[in-house]
Amino acid sequence: MICEGLADAEIAKELAVSRNTVRNQVAAIYGKVNVHRRSALIVWARERGVRGSSHGRSRAGERKAK
Repeated sequence: MICEGLADAEIAKELAVSRNTVRNQVAAIYGKVNVHRRSALIVWARERGVRGSSHGRSRAGERKAK
């Protein structure tokens, strides 16, 4: 979801958790992969072949047509 450009609030809404939960989990991921910015995390993930999930949203955050 981060690689798709979603903000913490959007991720929280999609997962039905608080924004603080998302923020804390993202911070934990930063620590695990040794990055300090969201953009660096996205680069790290793409270099390793991580792609966006298929949770029903496009990169722009809009619902995919069915």
